[in-house]
Amino acid sequence: MPTANHSGTSHTVFHLLGIPCLEDQHMWISIPFFISYVTALPGNSLLIFIILTKRSLHEPMYLFLCMLAGADIVLSTCTIPQALAIFWFHAGHISLDRCITQLFIIHSTFISELGILLVMAFDRYIAICYPLRYTTVLTNTLIKKICMTVSLRSYDEGRREEENLNNATIKGDFPSMEPEDGQHLWYCGSGKDNVCSSQQAEEVHGFMEAAFCEANEDEQAVSKQSNDTGNKEGDGNPHMLIL
Repeated sequence: MPTANHSGTSHTVFHLLGIPCLEDQHMWISIPFFISYVTALPGNSLLIFIILTKRSLHEPMYLFLCMLAGADIVLSTCTIPQALAIFWFHAGHISLDRCITQLFIIHSTFISELGILLVMAFDRYIAICYPLRYTTVLTNTLIKKICMTVSLRSYDEGRREEENLNNATIKGDFPSMEPEDGQHLWYCGSGKDNVCSSQQAEEVHGFMEAAFCEANEDEQAVSKQSNDTGNKEGDGNPHMLIL
């Protein structure tokens, strides 16, 4: 049987470039990232510690909040240190295995956060609309099933993104911007939907400018029409309001 011949290039090392078209502003951009990370890490850790140590807080609402804080710590720790290394030291080199692992953690944790927020909304709905049935609806068994469902769903999403990146790497399906220096990406998983080329950036900027101009023209037309209507009404008989 004839075998398929793949002409793609397999990359093992990537170079993350950071935020597109703003490389000279990386130092200033890193300040809010650093402040948010330094604030979120001890804050979420303290929240988890308090909830786990106080038995009076072992209720569904606080347990879900504890899970959300843990997911936030994992997500921020997986992304912010790498971003700060790029912003401060231009240390953008990353191996393929590390890039795939980071992509898996980011997507799985993001999906788990969405699931936890949905469960927290359901918890508050039961507590407000059916307060007398709250303890009978949200039992420990149901909470365990919800946690297992969220974990499996987030793991499945992470594996799917990991397989997509693996397939793109095997096929060499990446937009190589500087082939002689290796493969350059703006972030892990950017793939061929890279939007940092100058042409695409100009197209996006032009589209946004046209949209804002059109919205401004519509607003001016509505304002002019309302003024004309007010003038016409003012030309008629005046109405007096007696209190």
